[in-house]
Amino acid sequence: ADAVSIALALSIVSLVAAVQEYRSEKALEKLADLVPHTCTVVRDGRAHDHFPAKELVVGDLVVLATGDRVPADVRLVDGVEMSVDESSLTGENSPVNKTGMALTVLGGIGGSGLGGGGNGGPPPPLTEQKNVAF
Repeated sequence: ADAVSIALALSIVSLVAAVQEYRSEKALEKLADLVPHTCTVVRDGRAHDHFPAKELVVGDLVVLATGDRVPADVRLVDGVEMSVDESSLTGENSPVNKTGMALTVLGGIGGSGLGGGGNGGPPPPLTEQKNVAF
């Protein structure tokens, strides 16, 4: 009798927890729909404000301003005193200074130029990628 009552109590608690988690996930989805991720993008030579971030493609030029979210992983081509909060990605608790200048790739000719060491080695750690925003 005790085992049955314990099993029944555990079942009720598990059911209530599952229902609450389902409701909280649905509430978060509705909140995300209320404030869709948008950005300013230059595509085909024209600027588009409030462009849905989920429609970004390779080659789009994203314009960032103070307080903007970085909508995707982007290579920085220009910036003035730019710093980005990457705490959710790297765990650093202070903003990271960024630059639009090209970084020197060690290894000379034949390097990938894509952040790898230029000698076939692994790309630098996220904390050292100063011309990429996440």
